[in-house]
Amino acid sequence: MHESRSRWVFSPVRLFTIVFCLCFSASLAQTPNAKISGKVLNDQGKALELVNVFVVETAQGTTTNAAGEFQLSLPAGKSYALRFQYLGFQTAQRNIRPRPGEEIKLEIRLQPSAVDMQGVEVQGEAERGGNMVKIDPRISRSLANPSGNFEMVLQGLGARSQQELSSQYSVRGGNFDENLIYVNDIEIYRPVLMRSGQQEGMSFINPDMVGGVQFSAGGFEARYGDKMSSVLDVRYRKPEEFRVGVQGSFLGGALTVEGTDSSKKFTYLIGTRYRTLSYLLGSLDTDGEYFPVAGDAQAYFTYTPNRKWEFGLLANYNQNDFRVVPANRETVFGTVREALQLRIFFDGQEVTSFKTFTAGATATYKPHSLLQLKFIGSMYTSDERENFDIEGQWLLNQLDTELGSENFGKVAFTRGVGAFQDFARNQLTVQVYAFDHRGYWQSPALGYVQWGLRLQTERIADRLFEWSNSDSAGFAFPGWTLGDSVVRLRESIYARNQINAQRFSGYLQDSWQLNEAHNLQITAGARFNYWTWNNELLVSPRAEVSFSPRWRRDWVYRFATGLYGQPAFYREVRNQFGQLNPNIRAQRAIHYVAGADYNFKAWDRPFRFVTEVYYKDLRRLVPYELDNVRVRYLGENNARGYAGGIDFRINGEFVNSLQSWASLSLMRTREIVNGTFYRDADGNQVPAGYIPRPTDQLAMFNIMFQDLLPSNPTYKVHLNVVYGSRLPYGPPDYDRGRDTLRMPPYRRVDIGFSKLLIGEGSSWGKQGWGKHFKSLWLNAEVFNLLQVNNTISYLWVLDTEGFLQNIPNYLTGRLINLRLVAEF
Repeated sequence: MHESRSRWVFSPVRLFTIVFCLCFSASLAQTPNAKISGKVLNDQGKALELVNVFVVETAQGTTTNAAGEFQLSLPAGKSYALRFQYLGFQTAQRNIRPRPGEEIKLEIRLQPSAVDMQGVEVQGEAERGGNMVKIDPRISRSLANPSGNFEMVLQGLGARSQQELSSQYSVRGGNFDENLIYVNDIEIYRPVLMRSGQQEGMSFINPDMVGGVQFSAGGFEARYGDKMSSVLDVRYRKPEEFRVGVQGSFLGGALTVEGTDSSKKFTYLIGTRYRTLSYLLGSLDTDGEYFPVAGDAQAYFTYTPNRKWEFGLLANYNQNDFRVVPANRETVFGTVREALQLRIFFDGQEVTSFKTFTAGATATYKPHSLLQLKFIGSMYTSDERENFDIEGQWLLNQLDTELGSENFGKVAFTRGVGAFQDFARNQLTVQVYAFDHRGYWQSPALGYVQWGLRLQTERIADRLFEWSNSDSAGFAFPGWTLGDSVVRLRESIYARNQINAQRFSGYLQDSWQLNEAHNLQITAGARFNYWTWNNELLVSPRAEVSFSPRWRRDWVYRFATGLYGQPAFYREVRNQFGQLNPNIRAQRAIHYVAGADYNFKAWDRPFRFVTEVYYKDLRRLVPYELDNVRVRYLGENNARGYAGGIDFRINGEFVNSLQSWASLSLMRTREIVNGTFYRDADGNQVPAGYIPRPTDQLAMFNIMFQDLLPSNPTYKVHLNVVYGSRLPYGPPDYDRGRDTLRMPPYRRVDIGFSKLLIGEGSSWGKQGWGKHFKSLWLNAEVFNLLQVNNTISYLWVLDTEGFLQNIPNYLTGRLINLRLVAEF
């Protein structure tokens, strides 16, 4: 079944966009610019790459290239504060007031932090040689982002997401459960029972608190944990001055307070967020009363009594309540020749609640400059409740498609009528407690040695009680007829489960340089993991090598390989009927990743081109079906498969001082599920062979582009374009062999316009009441600019002829959002 495509027509939103752009041209006359350039070095005089350089007053910025060089162009005759930030180093600031036509050259030397977290000095020098990509966290705060989640920026780095309401993403053929996320070395978990993006609320990561981000789409080091796809390593910043940030929009608000004491030994960073999706959900096909409310509070404290010790505390409480009382739904779908209409009249409601608490305390001891010891105690608790009892009566109508007909677009006849009922009373509690030790030793003879040990205990209690039924004019799904005396439910699940288990894991790795002339570097190590619930011991060796030939052009080549095992967590252990499999084993993937990146200049500005080709040999897979964001595993290691592809990315200053990027990912992932068959033309049963995995998506294309008015940089525009090719799906029968249909492609354009109302360079300046602000920005955002009906999942009904009809569930439509961002 094909959905109708939206057409480009004139609309008030496009008129708004045109008028806003014309307003840009009415800005102030161009002021002569000054050129500011320079070089950023560490305390030993070595160049630092990817240092964040930004102008405090205008939020313009850039990053240094491989030689540590940067360049900015700013209107002359005004005072600016240039801030230089790099993870593991103290922030530096230079105040300048350039004259018209002046060229200012700076040399900045950054000093290591009092406690060198994770030996960042070594990593900074070798960053291009590793598989971790550094991300400028400021980008996430400027994009037009319906969900407000930080993970959206990963779309340009190989991560794939098919909906705007969720923070979940897949990487190179995996699902979200295969991704590692750390915040300040504390592993982050997410709720288990979520079914849809509407229920999800906010992700753990608060974009306003982030100071540094690194991401790897595969081939990552042994020091990172036991997952098969990717790792996202987030660092919350250490404040250096008092600051308050406030923002509010139609979708919610946020408050951030940060500062330090007079001695700079104690720092605090506190953030709270509130989000409601009622405005977004109002654009869905289902009308009703939506009450989606999500809020969280986070705090990060550090205390550094001397140069040898640092203590940290991170805490997060997140509560997400989702209540909906659906009233009716009308969805039109099909083709030009066969247009169908589904109308549903609802009764009942859905109420879900997710409450999570995460906390971690760290103590870092640095006995001397070459050795660092870190100790981490962390905990995660989750209380998840899912209650719904919804009845629906539906009509499936065929519309008149005869051009010129008086009834064109109206109901021609009814193809099916029926009803369904969905019921659930589910509750899940999770408790995870862990203690970690990590060590870092810069050995003159052995290189950069890292090790770690982790002890973890987990307690999980689950009560699962849900059922559903569906019938259509004398047919029930599946197999019920009017003559039966017993109603057969389409699905009925009742289970009570408990898990009390411990995990022991650790790693050892070393990094060293073999050939300084060609910067030949090798990192090798291994992990182990033991889970008491199934008594499985897993050992995972990993290695990567990189070198930079002394060519005229600045190229770096790298190769990584390793075994990436993923011991099961509760979601993989429980099958589709709620039963636990004590014989479940870790899924495994062998990664082969080869890549290269090239630094170059265009228009006298820095750019980087990156490409990676990869292949993953997947063994002992647990097959699953994907519905919206719900991953339902089949509970057996009865599949094997592969994922392979190539990624391309170019990023740089297409517009002076603003980072933009374009990325293209091509990928294929397939699996063989034991016991999966199809019937040929003669009715014979034939093994299905390789079938698409639920995340099999051939192409993903993303553009994130930023622009400003050269004559007045207080006006900016941010454009985000995403295209994802067709994903596989099938009927909800847990038969993976039938999941070979394809959804329409995902197409989305979001655009945002911003104006600096108060701040250096603004027309208002800091006069009167404006003197209390450091900056004040007004953002106008248009979500889903082209009004494309993107499909996230399907509703299945049986018509009177006995055929299953798949009705698309669409994502949100076009909306306008206003956002005000203030800093004091």
